[in-house]
Amino acid sequence: MKLDPYKLEALRTQLCGALILPGHAQYDASREIWNRCFDRRPSVIVRCTSAADVIAAVRFAREHNLEIAIKGGGHHAAGHASTDGGSAARKQRNRFDIN
Repeated sequence: MKLDPYKLEALRTQLCGALILPGHAQYDASREIWNRCFDRRPSVIVRCTSAADVIAAVRFAREHNLEIAIKGGGHHAAGHASTDGGSAARKQRNRFDIN
């Protein structure tokens, strides 16, 4: 899914955490999950550092009809910790990441 670069930049300005998009140096490592049978590529990865980041990321996903997947550690056997073209949330080192 192609997202408007201006809307992505608007999201970036609302975040304390990182916004990671395809092509970013951390994109592949950030989207990886434990079950390698699932090689999904979210459109947006947000590394949230606060509740406000989570709210902004979820609001962005809802406004753009992006599927949201939660990644608690990436160990879901059926691959539900990620999504193709959507966004996913994960908790890592006592913080939330939205992929």
